[in-house]
Amino acid sequence: MINKMTQTIYCLSFLLFISGPIHAKVHDFETARLKSTAGSGVGSVLMNEAAILNPASISFFSFTSIYLQKHDLKLKGSGEANKITSQYGKKSDGLGVILADGKNAAKGALSYTIQQEGPYKRKRFSAGLGSMASKTSAVGAGYRYTVDEDILLPTEKSKNKYHQFTMGAMHALGESLTVGLLYVDPLGKTPEDSRGYVGGQYFLKRFIALIGDVGADYRRGLSDTLVYRAALQLSFFKDFFVRAGLFDDKAMGERGNGIGISWVGPKLNIDVAMKTTKPNGSSVTTGTLAQKTQETIFGLSYRF
Repeated sequence: MINKMTQTIYCLSFLLFISGPIHAKVHDFETARLKSTAGSGVGSVLMNEAAILNPASISFFSFTSIYLQKHDLKLKGSGEANKITSQYGKKSDGLGVILADGKNAAKGALSYTIQQEGPYKRKRFSAGLGSMASKTSAVGAGYRYTVDEDILLPTEKSKNKYHQFTMGAMHALGESLTVGLLYVDPLGKTPEDSRGYVGGQYFLKRFIALIGDVGADYRRGLSDTLVYRAALQLSFFKDFFVRAGLFDDKAMGERGNGIGISWVGPKLNIDVAMKTTKPNGSSVTTGTLAQKTQETIFGLSYRF
């Protein structure tokens, strides 16, 4: 009995020792579409994602959409951290709802998401507003309020609440190419999240699209915080889309890939995706090694 208690205390102490800021323990919410492209999409014209990625993209739409998502995540850790994580379930999950409105002059999107990754929980409210600056350019601003919780910490210290802002812009260089800029947390409220991105989407043919993002935080060093994401999208019969992508994030010490398929109907959209994330060295955000994760995501949206 004493040995078991001692082992539990040791595991708890070890995990708390390696833990960085608790808001860095849960990954940013991504839609099934973003999961399938390994997170890339800063330069893509996306509607639902305007609430959580580039807020300027909502400016190019003229209808309303509601999006619902459920995803499951399996953690595969190692060592002492894996022992204590297993007590709270290696299988984690998340829920999300997004409402995007492009009909009115003031175009915007709202989202509310709930996530859990092992003993770490996150609730986040996000909002994005966009406006056309010209016939081919748009600008936008976003806001998000986050509550992160670490259930291993004492009650009074278990929650961390913080506010962040985002700034975005998009420009269409003809029908085949769009580019975008995004700055997450320019005020540096949470330095580990603060980063700038540039991205683009290019159609080789009407049924082939190349998607890519590059980002970094110049204040912490470009080589230490560089992230790149690249994806390929293929369309079939004008209704089905197949996507695959990969990413490498030096700040989080992670790399991985995503794959997914979408069916786009007149009103209803269905998205299914899978994403795998693996450790790729030490994270400059937490100073610890990331865990391997495998996600399965199902998303449903309705336009009206």
